[in-house]
Amino acid sequence: VGKRTHELLKKKDFLDEEFKVIGFKHEENNNTILGACFLVTKDNVIFKATPAVPLKQKEYIWNNQSEFKGKTATVKFQNWGSAIDSSTIRTEIKEFILKNPEFSHTKPGPTPRFPVLVRFRTNE
Repeated sequence: VGKRTHELLKKKDFLDEEFKVIGFKHEENNNTILGACFLVTKDNVIFKATPAVPLKQKEYIWNNQSEFKGKTATVKFQNWGSAIDSSTIRTEIKEFILKNPEFSHTKPGPTPRFPVLVRFRTNE
């Protein structure tokens, strides 16, 4: 009792879906490198995803945002989170909406849990 077994493996299922890129956020301590992308679901719910790309590519995306804004990105995530109400929307999402009033029509709702941006669609 109380001992771990090394013979069992934990299995995590992941989903992946495509979302429209609507904005960017720099890394917390470095404003020259991409830290996250803001995306929107088909139900007009905004969320952010951390890109799983090399540092050089993060720098390129940050310096060429117009090339990526509006593109479709594939995001890998664990599952859909429960719906949230407007009082619990993350501060950075609220700040993004204030700076980008064209997204003021978005609403609270379920978002992907632990989202990671894995690629941008190139055929757009």
